[in-house]
Amino acid sequence: MRQKIGIGLLIILNLTFIYVIIMGAVLSYGLIVAPLGHEKGLEVANLTTNDILIKLIVLSMTVLLINYFLTKKMIVNKKPFLTSLIVTVIGVIVFIPFFISAKQSFLDYQNGTTQLQHYLDRQTIIEAQIITHTDTIKVEQLDDFISDVGYAKYKRGPWKYAKKIKLMFKRIDGSKDSIFTNGKMFGAYKGKYFSTDQDVIDQYLEK
Repeated sequence: MRQKIGIGLLIILNLTFIYVIIMGAVLSYGLIVAPLGHEKGLEVANLTTNDILIKLIVLSMTVLLINYFLTKKMIVNKKPFLTSLIVTVIGVIVFIPFFISAKQSFLDYQNGTTQLQHYLDRQTIIEAQIITHTDTIKVEQLDDFISDVGYAKYKRGPWKYAKKIKLMFKRIDGSKDSIFTNGKMFGAYKGKYFSTDQDVIDQYLEK
């Protein structure tokens, strides 16, 4: 009778263990809904992964000890440590694909929210110019301009397009930065391409 109870407790414990670690991973990534962009999203994903793994190790060791106690004292297995280790490892193996899926879903979402503004470092820009083949225009409405350009969404590249306009940004430290565009496509900027649904440069060329 005691052996049957021990087996029942062993099953319940390890099913609960699997459920808890799976839900912990899913919620750890799922509750982060802020649009962080690719770089920040990757950084947060790595920090979250480290946190999950630390908690997983602690929880796994706890479950391993309980499994060992149940296997040795109640089930009376001849190899209690090996049996409890195998049962615990099986739970971790079941957890792994759910963990990978949750992390990848988070990264896919963050990639989808990646915009040019995540790379521009707006706080350091003090001046912007639009340079065409025939003219150089200093942008007067700097905040509006950077917002319009910054909302360009990340597009997996490379892309080929007519780079008829050059955007030049002057920064606080005196350095300059540039992006080529046709009004809707921007890049390659820091190795990435970005695009908007409509031309966001024309309105500034008319002023």
